Amino acid sequence: MQAPSKIKFDVPESENKRKAKRVPTFLDGLVIVADRSTIQCIVWDMSKLGMRLGVPSHIVLPKKFDVVILDHKISVPVQLQWRQGDYVGVSFCS
Repeated sequence: MQAPSKIKFDVPESENKRKAKRVPTFLDGLVIVADRSTIQCIVWDMSKLGMRLGVPSHIVLPKKFDVVILDHKISVPVQLQWRQGDYVGVSFCS
């Protein structure tokens, strides 16, 4: 799966050394886990392959979950890739 089509990726290539361009977003979101409980998060940035989320470090996240991007009214399934403090990196599930 790729990023939702409502999000534009206009970052110049010279500013981004990653596999996919990252775009700063600062969007309100919700993490939805299997039992349907929700955790507020911030979508700090997004690429065609995934997102960086702000989630408090004391919150335990499962390997796979959904993220609702409230500003765009969309939900995407993701997989946890890394965690560092209050930030997590997720990739879009196919």
